[in-house]
Amino acid sequence: MAVEDKKAWYEQFVKAIGVNIWAPEWYYGSITSFDAEKLADILKNIKADAGITFQGFSQDHFGASFFPSKLGAPHCNLKGRDHLDMFQKAVKATGAKFFAYYSYQDRAIWNKNPDWRVKNADGETPLHDNFGMLCPNSPYREHLVMRMTEIAEKYKPDGWLLDSIGTEPCYCDYCRRKYRMTFGRALPAGKPDCGDDWHRYKRWHYDCLVELYRDIVTSIKKITPDTVMMHNAFIEWSPGEDHEALFEFDDVTTNIYAADGNGSRSPDTLWKAGYFTRVFRGLAEKPVWMQFGRFMYSRDYTTLPEQEIAMTAFSVVTNGGCPVVIDNAFPDGSIDVPSRKRLENVYNKIRSKERYLGHDWEPGYAALLYSKESQDWLDMSKSGGSYYFGFSGAYKLLLESHIPFQVISDRKLTKEKLKQFKILVLSDCAVMSKETADLIRDFAAQGGSVIAMGITGSINPKWRTNSSMPLADVFGIRKTGALNYSNSYAAVTDGAIFGDIDSYTTILLRDCYPERFETVGNARVIMLSKLPATEVKAGRIFTYADDVAPGEITEPFAAVNTFRKGKTVYFGGNIARIYGVYGSPELRSVFQGALGYCGEAPVKTSAPPFVELALYKKAADYVIHLMNYAMGQLRLTSHAGGYAAEHTLPVYDINVSVRFADWEEEAPKSIKLEDGTDIPFTVDGGYVRFSIPRLETHLLVIIGF
Repeated sequence: MAVEDKKAWYEQFVKAIGVNIWAPEWYYGSITSFDAEKLADILKNIKADAGITFQGFSQDHFGASFFPSKLGAPHCNLKGRDHLDMFQKAVKATGAKFFAYYSYQDRAIWNKNPDWRVKNADGETPLHDNFGMLCPNSPYREHLVMRMTEIAEKYKPDGWLLDSIGTEPCYCDYCRRKYRMTFGRALPAGKPDCGDDWHRYKRWHYDCLVELYRDIVTSIKKITPDTVMMHNAFIEWSPGEDHEALFEFDDVTTNIYAADGNGSRSPDTLWKAGYFTRVFRGLAEKPVWMQFGRFMYSRDYTTLPEQEIAMTAFSVVTNGGCPVVIDNAFPDGSIDVPSRKRLENVYNKIRSKERYLGHDWEPGYAALLYSKESQDWLDMSKSGGSYYFGFSGAYKLLLESHIPFQVISDRKLTKEKLKQFKILVLSDCAVMSKETADLIRDFAAQGGSVIAMGITGSINPKWRTNSSMPLADVFGIRKTGALNYSNSYAAVTDGAIFGDIDSYTTILLRDCYPERFETVGNARVIMLSKLPATEVKAGRIFTYADDVAPGEITEPFAAVNTFRKGKTVYFGGNIARIYGVYGSPELRSVFQGALGYCGEAPVKTSAPPFVELALYKKAADYVIHLMNYAMGQLRLTSHAGGYAAEHTLPVYDINVSVRFADWEEEAPKSIKLEDGTDIPFTVDGGYVRFSIPRLETHLLVIIGF
């Protein structure tokens, strides 16, 4: 285990706040009460490391500039002032780094240059939330780079946040010309499918965005080599963006939690602030500054209760990231005093724990594999979000199982990386290259365990069906097709693996269509699919809606196998997707049974599923984060934002056992809570065992060696 060399400032734990001013020119009072010192005052009060600007400082979605620009139109109420310079000086006076902002979308340019607009296949140029989409293959690219370099040359920002870089598929003349010059053929027309034309186009579309971002970063770094670059990567908003490819040009990765297409946050999904953080850390292998607003619904002017802001921030912290709360000044530039007080209180809670935040090393046990190609293929061939639900469902299962886990990418998969882990989880990894399959096969052969759920390796990187499943020998199966029922059932057959589920329990597999298979070699079936009771008449199979009981006909649904030194578990259907969407507790038990079959976890706890546990090492200490997501309010409807998180329900007497022998040669010398309280512990059976008397929202346990 190696501790990293001295980190750059932005690679350490960072306290940052973003300030946004939505200041349209049609509002007569916009920015008339702008006061840079008052806007930056919160940075001084919380001893922030960075102040990040959004709209209202350099440039905004409408195309207005808030500084005397030679290339863009200054805001009509600027009247000779330079708000960018004023705020930069105010931020730096607090000791914080200054981050400039630039919106890729620019309504003013969209209005002036119709040929620069993104066009759909019908030649239309629709507006989205009053913002016009601009094509990266048009002359807008050069204009954008010149505008950003103008700011870099004059103000030398310490960092940049580029917003809304993703675009939809475009059929403008520039794209048509570039595509024909590149491939000697026209852009594909008609409904997108998984054929060669659309596969080629999707990759080309990604590459165009990569070229754009590379041009931006290269130009900025020529002027300010040490500037920190990041862009908003809306992982759920933009299926038309290759996040991993763009991350290569970032110094810090970022996203806005709750940017999931719903337009608002929901207390039921606060854990996803941490989800985005951990996923981004795994895919980029870079620091993550996770943004979230203090607002109830989208970017409005309400202020969440202090408790919900704190819970979201600590979800990010628990998953190894740095929280960035986005505050809104009023359109005239004045601050919202009550919201500032709440933000200060939350950041002061963070400051009280700061010496233990950030980490030098993270223990490996389980790894969840992300596959961008599988996401694209499934979204194209099945339905949008199909891969996402399976992947995030697997993440949720791992979180609720309380074991150390990380997210890794199939693009960065190596033999050395896999050696860090004991278990590899595959969730709908449909597209798989021979190289990836060989790495996974070797991992299992050397003693690693593999759990696969859903479509696994059926498609090659060119989006053609593989003649045979690349890992069939590893799982000990032979595929025989797909079960053509939207709803079926499953039942366990092995009480040793699924001790708390009896064979009489039928588990609904909703919207599943599991892969059918036979076992070969030493593999054995541990779950069966139960086909629904149906009427077969005159060559048709009839079922009535959801009122279908499990029938008598059964087929294999899950199997275990030993492959050389390793163990494998194969589920023909993706239980993670079903669990994530529909939430059957039995499916969680099934997954945890598979984990138990693969090996004894190095961390165990009596905490309920809604408590998240994360383990890191910082300097000589191990630090355990316990995060409680339980809340007590009642929800009226699922169609709106619902209640706010005003409090959490405390959890008492949480037992924790950690097998430090996996990483350390000696037992720990002390276990303390973050406030210095000593926690008694014992060493038994290789595990260090202790109990946490009470968990409110977030708690650190410091284990000294």
